[in-house]
Parts: sequence; C-alpha cells; structure tokens
Amino acid sequence: MGATISEDIVRLLLDKIQSQLASLNLNDVTTVFEALAILQISKTEKVVLELSTKIAAASSSLPPPHVALLLQALARLHFSVNDDVILRLCDRAAQVSDLFSGRDVA
Repeated sequence: MGATISEDIVRLLLDKIQSQLASLNLNDVTTVFEALAILQISKTEKVVLELSTKIAAASSSLPPPHVALLLQALARLHFSVNDDVILRLCDRAAQVSDLFSGRDVA
C-alpha cells in the first residue's frame, strides 16, 4: 500500500499548479501530468483540463518523448480527459511514427 497524501497538501499542490499554469512550458506540463498520475491524486480534474488545453494547442509540435510521456500519464490518471487532447496526441504520435519510417506525412 502506498502512502496517502493529506487533503491540505493536495489542495496546496493543486493551487500552486493552478497559479503557474500560464507560465508552464511543455516540460513542466509533462512533469505535472506524470506526478499527478504517479501520486494518483484525486480532485485534479480542473487542473488536468486546463493543462490539456495547453497540450492540445501545442500538440502539432510536440517532440516524440513528450507525446509518449503525456499519453502514458493520461492513461494512468483514470478519468476522462477531453477526447480531443487524446486524439491530437495520437495524431502527433502517428505523424512522428511516419517521419521515422520514411513515409510521406504531407
């Protein structure tokens, strides 16, 4: 059994993330998703939705490691995220795959 995190700490963590959303870069967003997934923190829907919007906007230029890490983290969060975000990440993963296989991605 993993240790539980107190509600107060979770609230402080989410408030801090919320206050910094505008300044987060893609590395930060990836790290936040990974942390939320690993910690299995509940009550993160609002933060995840706002981060998802940021990801969707940048999805066409995400490097392969970010695509893979974000998809893994989203899968571990175990709640519905905007389907558009998942689809955009999957599209980007397919583009990256096509680039590496030598297929035309026009």
